[in-house]
Amino acid sequence: MLTALPISVLANETDYYDPEIDLYEALSEERELTEDEFYYLIDVMEEYISYEEGEIVIDGNFESLTEYIGEDAVEDMIEGVEYLNELAEDDELIITENGTIFEYDNDEFTLQARRNRVTRHWWGVRLYTCRANTIRAFRELRARGERVGFAGALTALLGFGLGGVAVAAGGFSLVLATAMENRNRGHTRGIRTSIPWIPAGFSTARQ
Repeated sequence: MLTALPISVLANETDYYDPEIDLYEALSEERELTEDEFYYLIDVMEEYISYEEGEIVIDGNFESLTEYIGEDAVEDMIEGVEYLNELAEDDELIITENGTIFEYDNDEFTLQARRNRVTRHWWGVRLYTCRANTIRAFRELRARGERVGFAGALTALLGFGLGGVAVAAGGFSLVLATAMENRNRGHTRGIRTSIPWIPAGFSTARQ
């Protein structure tokens, strides 16, 4: 459950503090984040992330972050990062010294070069889909989400699990599907969907 925090707490702990964005409120509303909110969430969390010898290291002193975005959200972030470290340990991906994670090869999303692919990041995954694949994706999220919940629907869509996202409620499948459908309208460029370990923090944009 999210707990409120006096905004001044983060102001002294991060270079990215923005008094115009209330992450507590944004995450509580269980909606798509705006682009500014999404990147602010990533910037705030990244203050606790570093890279060492092929793994992602999390600074354990994140009491202020827990109070700001909620204990469940922090636990989701930790579980997701640990999931990536396990994959790196099993040689299924490589985490470089600057935090780049080698892309996961998924044939379904690489048929049309860069317009259809999945990239991994310490905070989650980014899904690039052309217009046709976006339609398929949000339809699959709706159909599967009703049966297997959010995590199961994403696993079916992406071809791999998402660590901390596994705790997400099934209702997020519909929220994400609707956002993808709306972003896909009115153009032919396809969309970019950013899905962090904290499911309430997702964001979409045109490619």
